[in-house]
Amino acid sequence: MALERVINTDELKRRPARAPNHAAENRALVRLARVMAHSPQQILQTLTDEALELCRAGTAGISLIEDDGGNTVFRWHALSGALSSHLRGTTPRDFSPCGAVVDRNSVLLMSHLERHFRYFADVRPAIVEALLIPFTINGQTIGTVWVVMHDEDHKFDREDERLLMDLGEFTAAAYNLYSALDASKTNERRKDEFLATVAHELRNPLSAVRNASEYAHVRLQGMREPQLQAMNDVGQRQLKSMTRLIDDLLDVTRIRLDKVELRKERVSVATIVQQGVDSCLALIEASRHQLTITLPEQPLWVEGDTLRLTQIVSNLLNNAAKYTPEGGQIEVSGERIGGEAVIRIRDNGIGISQSLRSRVFDLFSQGDAARERTQGGLGIGLTVVRRLVELHGGRVAVHSEGIGKGSEFVVSLPLAGDFAVSGAPAGGAGSELATGRVLRILVVDDNKDSANSLALLLSAEGHDVRTAYDGASALQIAQSFTPEVMLQYVAMPDMDAYQVARKLRELPQTHHTTLIALTDFTREEDAGEARSAGFDHHLGKPVDFEALDKVLRLL
Repeated sequence: MALERVINTDELKRRPARAPNHAAENRALVRLARVMAHSPQQILQTLTDEALELCRAGTAGISLIEDDGGNTVFRWHALSGALSSHLRGTTPRDFSPCGAVVDRNSVLLMSHLERHFRYFADVRPAIVEALLIPFTINGQTIGTVWVVMHDEDHKFDREDERLLMDLGEFTAAAYNLYSALDASKTNERRKDEFLATVAHELRNPLSAVRNASEYAHVRLQGMREPQLQAMNDVGQRQLKSMTRLIDDLLDVTRIRLDKVELRKERVSVATIVQQGVDSCLALIEASRHQLTITLPEQPLWVEGDTLRLTQIVSNLLNNAAKYTPEGGQIEVSGERIGGEAVIRIRDNGIGISQSLRSRVFDLFSQGDAARERTQGGLGIGLTVVRRLVELHGGRVAVHSEGIGKGSEFVVSLPLAGDFAVSGAPAGGAGSELATGRVLRILVVDDNKDSANSLALLLSAEGHDVRTAYDGASALQIAQSFTPEVMLQYVAMPDMDAYQVARKLRELPQTHHTTLIALTDFTREEDAGEARSAGFDHHLGKPVDFEALDKVLRLL
């Protein structure tokens, strides 16, 4: 029988419409709204579930157009009700009413489909009526929503048509919103991956430059050429700025992906402040700022990651030094207020406008005055500060009277339990009891500039150093050179550092060699992986030579 004879387009108009159930309809729309940000499949499944209930139908489904080797076919994407198990997994290739709905972009009502289409001949329970509406996204009809009655005593009416149309439009809006959100998330993820890649790729050349600069610094010690020493100091400061920028790029990516891990320990506020000041002292002195530090006599103890807490102070001090005119004043203070340790960093610099104060911690946020300064960064340092403070259960606030009136950042951290208990602060006295000695060191890195410059720097310190540029060569050299220390970059192309470490531990000549992993990532999970592979220490790249020297002095 021809399709035209089973489509009863005027029947709905002749049937009286039942009273609308607005409460049920509103509940259905609320349930659809709740899945707006979920997967497309969940959105479509919710549509069929709600259509089944609101229309008092026996089965509901949605079929979308797909390309099958150049042929247009319809496939079920969601099913609810009596025929779900029977139809799931099948393809209504010859179900021409779906094509008619799409082509005409109109509503179709059909009776006893099994009498006209073999596709439904063996379907049980039998289909009494089917109501189909177009499913349209951005003006394009991409499929059909349909509901089926199996009971001869129940017929569709105009209210069912209206309900289906409203549900379809609302679902289309949800579908569009999901697509927009998904595209936004994809773009954000790509941006994060780009930032991480840029930071990662910058580490290798920066590592070589830093090693060369450290070597020049060592060679210039005690020389009388003040111009050379001054230029070397400039290079040292700029390298620290570049390293800070790269670290911030990596940190902001980890923060946005919730991949920041803390290695908590008991640490004093004095230690945090001192280490933060030490990292920024060169910039503060170069700008001829007057620095004042005020700390209470009684130690204030907090529970946290010493490195990250130091980073908080360092980032805030770095900002104060950059955005305060030469010869300015910077004050750092610590105090106890209730159950919190409060660290204040105040300056008399360029200040912060009222409009910027509400968003100063937002990613990539900068004021106009900050952008005009040559030292201005990317506007990510304060974002890192806020997130790191929050990860420690604290909060950070900013105060400023306006442009040209300086600014104050206040970090509040919860005090550790029984904070007054005495004890040596982390990294305090007693950490460098041993004196340095000449060591046989093997440096392994596929980046030759990085390996050679680090080797040159270690040689300048009096150590006996060899280099290798791949894992196989490292193993071969190690057997004859028998290094006491091996520094190896983790991401080697031919054989990663963990494989090399395991093989070295199996050799009698290198069983007791101190293995130091050099990596682009310094997360706890990375350090844990290095330790499980046999490494004794785990350092970030580019190498902080002071940190490396501390390790070597303990051997």
